[in-house]
Amino acid sequence: MLLTDVADERFEIQGDHSQIASVGEEEKRMFVPSLAIAGFAVLIPALMLTLFTVDIALTFHVSVGVAAQLSTVNSIAQVVFALLMGVLAVRFRHKSLLLIGLLFIVASAIIGFFAPTLVLMQSAFVLVGGGSVMVNIMSFTLVGEFLPLQKKAKAVSYVFAITSFASLVGIPVMGFLSDVGGWRSVFMFFVLPISVASLAFSVLSLPSGPAKSIDPEPKGGYVSSFRQVFSNKSAVSCLVGGIVAAAGTISFGIFAIAFYREHFLVPIDFTVGVMLAVSSVFIVAALVIGRLVNRFGAKNLAVGSLLLSGIFTAAFFLAPNLWVALVLNVTQACFFAAGGTAFSCLILDQVPQSRGTIMSLNTVCGSVGGAIGAALGGGLLVLFSYQAVGFAFAVLCGAASVIYYFLTKDPNRR
Repeated sequence: MLLTDVADERFEIQGDHSQIASVGEEEKRMFVPSLAIAGFAVLIPALMLTLFTVDIALTFHVSVGVAAQLSTVNSIAQVVFALLMGVLAVRFRHKSLLLIGLLFIVASAIIGFFAPTLVLMQSAFVLVGGGSVMVNIMSFTLVGEFLPLQKKAKAVSYVFAITSFASLVGIPVMGFLSDVGGWRSVFMFFVLPISVASLAFSVLSLPSGPAKSIDPEPKGGYVSSFRQVFSNKSAVSCLVGGIVAAAGTISFGIFAIAFYREHFLVPIDFTVGVMLAVSSVFIVAALVIGRLVNRFGAKNLAVGSLLLSGIFTAAFFLAPNLWVALVLNVTQACFFAAGGTAFSCLILDQVPQSRGTIMSLNTVCGSVGGAIGAALGGGLLVLFSYQAVGFAFAVLCGAASVIYYFLTKDPNRR
């Protein structure tokens, strides 16, 4: 349904056609669907870490703790490649970087399927981490470069919503394939075909040349690009606020599932159902907010949604029974998706000349914030309770809202 909706959109690509290589009507029509499919392709192998850690441990005769380090390797690769992209985005064409990211996913699928040792499997997930970061950063950057203002928010909402769509579709498919052919079959019969198809689709559908821009790229290379970002008060505030917001939101799901299991004593099948329900709500909320950004402003929606997300986060951990908790969980997911989509629209145009650099830094800040949130939540849970975790996350969301409200500017609203 999501990709069909995307395909129905008719986006006008910015710029003089003489400056954009081979941009035909079909490329215009398939621009956003190409980015959506690429986003789907890079998320599937990352989901494998969540589903098959135990199976991987059994295959390589190691403990679950050792196998779980694949996730650590993946996260480190994401941070390293996000930092590198701040430089590479200045030096190389953005379409080329996205295609290289997809090639990493293709290579990871082949290595993952045949890997005889855990070390080689780790190399596969290094490629997954690097490839996913490259594709995600360049997807938002290309949206910012080639779509006019009135179409950007919708496109961002599609790219943002694809994360939950991948979970909604990918989890059942991967479960089926693993039952039939083992967990490695997911690499060969799901990850590989989708990534190859996405690579071909992106080659044919994404514009190859630079978009015509009012603001030229900064002179002086990547140093000037970073300088432009860090000399812009609003851009820096977005990055700092992004760290705080990520600390208060990204790790919520981990503690929420544990809260369901420990406080309400529900089986794991129930929590899987909750995850799928939340993913569905997440998709709808992201798509809806993408249609409201131009009317109400990305900054206003980011501030309000994040503040409400924090309030419902705290309320969730105070829920008196399971059904109230479910309602609060779904409501929190709505505002989390809305806030994330609106913030992506807000930061995208902060420094148009250095868009690739700021989106790379935003990815790094998200990873740092997520790590802070997980460590803080874990510590509070050990020392105090789930209610303390919820209160801390709510305070962080509120602090991020204050930063956005007072220190950032919406460049698309005067």
